[in-house]
Amino acid sequence: KALDKAPDTETKAFFMRQMKLAGTEKAVVSVAYYLSNSELCEPATFVLTSVNSEAAKNELLKALPKAEGNALITITQALGELQVKASNGQLLKNISSENQNLKKVSLAAVAAIGAAESYQPLLGVAQKAGFVYEPSNATSAFVTYAQRLGETGDLKLCSNACDEIFKACVSPAQLHTKASALAVYNNFFEKEAQPKLLKAYDNSDKAFRVAVLNLVGKS
Repeated sequence: KALDKAPDTETKAFFMRQMKLAGTEKAVVSVAYYLSNSELCEPATFVLTSVNSEAAKNELLKALPKAEGNALITITQALGELQVKASNGQLLKNISSENQNLKKVSLAAVAAIGAAESYQPLLGVAQKAGFVYEPSNATSAFVTYAQRLGETGDLKLCSNACDEIFKACVSPAQLHTKASALAVYNNFFEKEAQPKLLKAYDNSDKAFRVAVLNLVGKS
């Protein structure tokens, strides 16, 4: 009631910050209206993310096609955090955006959702980035995606993703990525991981060898 009666955006934002802490399902309808407001989209999104119900996810999903600018970035980030699979197709459209902030959050969101349809698009962006770390975090997103595939039980695609990284990452600048992929592979394929870890240890880079040894210790 106080939110509806508040006379200005600053006061409305204050009440939304309180609902982020104490909001329940009843808050969903109250704040969803403000997703189209450029100044109040962010606090409204935080409330919906905190409530984390099907109704909250649906409101974010409905707002996505109309969102622009910072509101699009905010809603994209929330959909990824809540792993809303129904949003994946729309989010994939932005993983190659010229807007670096939108590209970065879209890649992270798609990776967190972990849908099978995202495999080739995410792989393509990571390959274009050369499997090294750059502003969009495309490589990190692909590693996260591999982890999510394992967590959701899609072990074949998880293995394929790791193998793509193993094959591509041979230069010193790519070893950090390879170590991350080895960690993912070791989480889900312990028996098969041992030969890969032993082979990877035969490397002149000391930091990489230490990372491999740590993984062997966890196997």
